[in-house]
Amino acid sequence: MSKWMIPAAALLLASPALAQQGPCGPVDVVLKSLHDEAKEVPAGVGRDVRGVMAMMTLSPDGSYSKLVIRPDGIACVLSTGEGWTPVEGKPPGRGA
Repeated sequence: MSKWMIPAAALLLASPALAQQGPCGPVDVVLKSLHDEAKEVPAGVGRDVRGVMAMMTLSPDGSYSKLVIRPDGIACVLSTGEGWTPVEGKPPGRGA
């Protein structure tokens, strides 16, 4: 069983490609589930040229989830894991 579960009523099909990755639903519902069940909170976000966002959520104990969020606010969990370790320093090209 997964470390967290999104209520079945909240699951929506996003797009065929995204829906196959994992549970999908309104971003606020997905983030609440991650927080309530795994104590994960958003830690970073980026947006591609199509308006699709990628987000990482992290918990104090090192669990993490990778999500994609469509422009219409539907989020899909791509993967989850344990043992997240932050990397020190700045990304290349950002004030380095």
